[in-house]
Amino acid sequence: MKRALHIIFISLLLLGTVSCGKKDSPKDWPTYNLFPTYIEISVSDSNGNNLCDPEYAGNILNSGITLQHNGNTYSFSSDGEIFTDNGMDSSFKGIMLNSENKTLIIGFHNQLADISRNEYVVNWGNGFNTVITYSQKITDNGKHVRPTISTKCWIDGVESELLEPERISPWVAVTLWNK
Repeated sequence: MKRALHIIFISLLLLGTVSCGKKDSPKDWPTYNLFPTYIEISVSDSNGNNLCDPEYAGNILNSGITLQHNGNTYSFSSDGEIFTDNGMDSSFKGIMLNSENKTLIIGFHNQLADISRNEYVVNWGNGFNTVITYSQKITDNGKHVRPTISTKCWIDGVESELLEPERISPWVAVTLWNK
C-alpha cells in the first residue's frame, strides 16, 4: 500500500512540475493566416462601361497598360492566376486582371506591415496616367485578438471613397474620360 501511495505521490509531483511553466508565451498565441492586401480598381468610361471586361469591345486590356512603382515598371498581366496556391505570397506582382470581378489589382502587400503613402503610377497605354497612393496601418489589439488593418487610397491626390469600406483590401473606382 505504501508503495502504491508513493507511486501516486511521485506521479502527481511530476504532473504538477510539467504543467507549471510560462503561460501565454508568444509562441502559444494564435496565429492568423492573413492574406496579403492589394488595391482593387474598377475602371469605367464616362458612359459607365467597364473597361476591364474582356467582353466589352472598347476594353483597355490590350492597350499596353503599365505600372510604375519604386523605380520599377511592371507590364499588365491578364493571364495566369493572381492568387497563389497557398494564398500567402505577399511579394509585389505589379498590375493584374481580376477576371472574376472584371477589375484591376495592384499588389500584393504584406498585411502585417505599415505602409505610408506608397505611390503607383498607372499608364493606361494612351498617354494618360493615374497616380494611386496607398497607405495601410496595422493596430495590435492584444495577444489573442486579430489585428485591425485600416487602409486609405488617393486617386490623383484626392482621397478616394472606398466601394466596400469593410474590406481589408481597398476597392476604388477610376473613370477614364478619354481612353
